Amino acid sequence: MPNKYMQYFVLFQNWLLERCSLIRTIAFPVPLFLLFSASLSVLLSAFFIDYNSEAIAAVKNELGWSLTQNRKHLGLYKVSMARSGVHVEMPNQSIIVLCLPPGKTVSIINIASKRICQLPLDNFEGQMVRHLAFGKGKLMSDVPILKTGQFIQKNIKADRYEIDNQRYKKYLAQAKESSFEPSLITEKLRLSALTDSPFSAAGALMTKLYGLPKLATIPLEMDYKDPDGGSHLVLDTLSISRKNVDRLMILPAGLKKATIDEVLLDGNESAVDILKY
Repeated sequence: MPNKYMQYFVLFQNWLLERCSLIRTIAFPVPLFLLFSASLSVLLSAFFIDYNSEAIAAVKNELGWSLTQNRKHLGLYKVSMARSGVHVEMPNQSIIVLCLPPGKTVSIINIASKRICQLPLDNFEGQMVRHLAFGKGKLMSDVPILKTGQFIQKNIKADRYEIDNQRYKKYLAQAKESSFEPSLITEKLRLSALTDSPFSAAGALMTKLYGLPKLATIPLEMDYKDPDGGSHLVLDTLSISRKNVDRLMILPAGLKKATIDEVLLDGNESAVDILKY
């Protein structure tokens, strides 16, 4: 390079180095920051994977509830509940009611015919009216109740309920205006329910299925007295235990969609008898 241009080159080189040193000062920490962020992300991901794996394993190993219950006029129900859902085996043993998270849909399944009908939980009661004779049960589901305490029986913690007197007059007026006979009117009531409720939709499902006052968990026992002094046992729990019931909380494969009539009756006359009072 000619000497006359060398001085200009040196000046330009010095100017460029000054500017580059400023850029290096600003830019050099960026790779370190990116490296730190990437390392932190990997550590957090590993932490959450371990945490979620432990949580999933805990749920799978969690003990649920297994109950055998007698609903008067309807027969024996086998009820299983856990965080993974509610599984109910109906009295004729070929019908299963299944409610899985998030608890907004109810599946009614005929195991024998492999038919299924799915309904919104909010509409479940209305759809079951004809088949579960809610003509009699509906009045009972309207009885106003109030939690009055807790008790422990056979190591099972339960809540106790009685009639809410403040709302009872309205119920009684509606009952007298109806065509129901006095024996179907509730004057005094004893009702208990499982305190534990790992599945939030369990109470709504079971009280609709049984035609009982609305509860937040599974009912255990209920009896009432009518205005004529008659005593009536409505629900009794014959057995209750803790066990893992997650294997029941799965929709069987190969099911065919059908109407609720086709699922519940399916040409089975004994099913008709069981589903009537």
